Amino acid sequence: MGHLSAMDMAAQPISREAALHWHLTSNHFPPVSTEFIPTCIAAIDAANDGDWDRVIDFPEGAQIERDNAGRIIDGLHLESFVDFSDNGDF
Repeated sequence: MGHLSAMDMAAQPISREAALHWHLTSNHFPPVSTEFIPTCIAAIDAANDGDWDRVIDFPEGAQIERDNAGRIIDGLHLESFVDFSDNGDF
């Protein structure tokens, strides 16, 4: 499991939501609630736009209300879902 598994899952011909569901619940320890999928998608989209500092809201009831895309990607290990070909490193 881990980074290589996430890279493989991100490359599969399935929806991004399905890949993130698998990553958050089966590849991430401890597992993360699937309520974070929209947060993950927003952070990935921001990173793909090159806006690593974009503030992203967390699901209602989370311990914090929001954070920037770069920290969300780092904290939830979403690097495999980001297209680094055009936007460089975070």
